[in-house]
Amino acid sequence: MLPSWCSPAPPRIGDKGQGKISADGWRVFCTVHVIVTLGCLWGSLPSNSRENQLFGNFCDLVSATKIASKRSITAVNVEEFGNSMLRYLHGLNKLFPMYQLIPYHHISLHLSELLFRFGPTTAWRCWVFERYNHMIQKIETNGRFGLCICIHNN
Repeated sequence: MLPSWCSPAPPRIGDKGQGKISADGWRVFCTVHVIVTLGCLWGSLPSNSRENQLFGNFCDLVSATKIASKRSITAVNVEEFGNSMLRYLHGLNKLFPMYQLIPYHHISLHLSELLFRFGPTTAWRCWVFERYNHMIQKIETNGRFGLCICIHNN
């Protein structure tokens, strides 16, 4: 049974005909449906099995994501976020040695400092960047790239 706040999982997630899934839809799918499913399938396997390690690694990512998206946050939460994210990235390196971490992985480690300084991400996550995107979209470029554009306050 699903809690009342939880939408059912899309029947064929990732299929082209499924349509677009909202950010909240992905959040619920990953933090509820995938956790429960992987827990049932892999959670009781020996701790040294690849599947159990993959499940633990995904749990670290979900834990960090849930902490980072809380509406209120404490110094202990910030430390838990950093530990979860570090375990997740170490797990990625161990489980997928053939792939390199990308700059976004590095940036995710700096989120602890932002959470500590500015509080919950709900207070600062996107609005300022959306505002700058709006300002940049209003600049006339005549479709040419490579121009030096300066933004002046009017």
